[in-house]
Amino acid sequence: MYVVVWKYKIKLTERREFETEYGLNGSWSAFFRKSQAFLGSKLFAGNNHTYLIIDAWDTRQAYENFLQRFRLEYELLSDQFTYLFEEESRIGDFHEINGALTTIL
Repeated sequence: MYVVVWKYKIKLTERREFETEYGLNGSWSAFFRKSQAFLGSKLFAGNNHTYLIIDAWDTRQAYENFLQRFRLEYELLSDQFTYLFEEESRIGDFHEINGALTTIL
């Protein structure tokens, strides 16, 4: 498994919409589901209007192939939601070391 982790500091007035668009059935998950290699996303709320998002994929290569194929759509979707947050940072990307008996995603 390969995951990409993002951190957001959202605008307080946009909490509900952010959670909708970046949540389980939001625009981003719907977009990523175009790929069979997309395993799912988890949205976590923290303190001070911060959120953590973990997007899981079969492999890094599958993720990169998806981004290359759908680059324009990705950029348009990203631009569409910039008004929801004050800060966006990609914490990093990580690959699973050992296969686990249970998964968190």
